[in-house]
Amino acid sequence: PELDLVALDAAGEVRPDDFLPSTPKFSVEFRDSSGIDDRSVRIVLTGPGDEISDGLASDRVADRKEDPTSLRFTWSPRLDDGRYTLAVSGTDLLGNGPAEKSVAFQVSSDLAIRKLLNVPNPTADATDFTYILSRPADVSIRIFTIAGRLIRKLDGVPGRAGYNQVHWDGRDADGQLLANGVYLYTVSADDGRKRVREKERLIVYR
Repeated sequence: PELDLVALDAAGEVRPDDFLPSTPKFSVEFRDSSGIDDRSVRIVLTGPGDEISDGLASDRVADRKEDPTSLRFTWSPRLDDGRYTLAVSGTDLLGNGPAEKSVAFQVSSDLAIRKLLNVPNPTADATDFTYILSRPADVSIRIFTIAGRLIRKLDGVPGRAGYNQVHWDGRDADGQLLANGVYLYTVSADDGRKRVREKERLIVYR
């Protein structure tokens, strides 16, 4: 069988150092021309507490959809802080397999911004800001001259737990491309309980 395991709260592939919310939601899809044996499906989560081992009868399983060649559902636990590995497996109706997929991630109740950078840097014009959040939050980005004058602000940018990416066209608030030089930018995140900010430098060079 073929198996897809996707973290719906993430912007892309989840890496072991990535964060997910304390109630993450995973999409699982099995496909096989022989059909999927729903009794064979196993969902195992290992972490800092007791291991969770579920089948399709679990109340953490929802949105189940099944046809002769596929089986789809979502799975959502409630987790404490820590590092986790989720493994899903299952066979087809002929006993072939099992197909197996796993994903490792971490959960944190403390808001933090990690791995802040912009690419490319130096840039001739546009660049992408990337950062990892430990929790979902409201995020804003501010760009300043080296003397501290605010020249552009980006509000309402992505603030999901895990990896985030924001494109900036390299222009100031008046729509002008920045002159060559060194600039500062800050990323601020607020989850309603805590506000954090990180600062980095970017270089414009043509």
